[in-house]
Amino acid sequence: SFGLGAMAEVARFLRRLPSSASVTLVLDCAYGIIPGLNLDNRKQGCFPAVRRGRVDHGKLHDFISRPRFLELPKPSDQAIANAAVRSTFVPHEATVASPSCKVYCFSSCRLEEWNAELPLEGSVQGAFSWAFAKAIAAGSFQGTVGQLQHRMRSITGGLRQHFSGVEQTPCLALSATATTNDPVCHLF
Repeated sequence: SFGLGAMAEVARFLRRLPSSASVTLVLDCAYGIIPGLNLDNRKQGCFPAVRRGRVDHGKLHDFISRPRFLELPKPSDQAIANAAVRSTFVPHEATVASPSCKVYCFSSCRLEEWNAELPLEGSVQGAFSWAFAKAIAAGSFQGTVGQLQHRMRSITGGLRQHFSGVEQTPCLALSATATTNDPVCHLF
């Protein structure tokens, strides 16, 4: 099973936390952008539906990594109105305040990339989740957030060399109070 959460709801929750809080988000998904966090490339908190056309799953049968598509119904006008009343709906061009607490949001890939599931160490698992765990272990829970991000990118770079066609670049988004120089031990 899976859970579907609106990123605007996550942002709303983060904005309610005290400035003394520290939050680490690990999002192994194709669109892991939380409104109000600083990003390498500023992206909007919501996005238009992507037209993917017809998918011939037979052609994808022999690929190491296959995309999975989730067909979501378009929200009704009433659902959008209800969300707006609760202040959870974030229009495309809206500016959302950054949380006052420290937030470290690691996500699996850039918007133009696919997050991959690969046969790693005897089982099929998310490439990003695997790289995150390996990067944490390689640093012995020491170092900075920036060093962790560098190790993750290096590990996923190695996967690109081993599995052709895998293009996945881990991303890091931070709240205004968090920095890449913060120690990794604050993440846990």
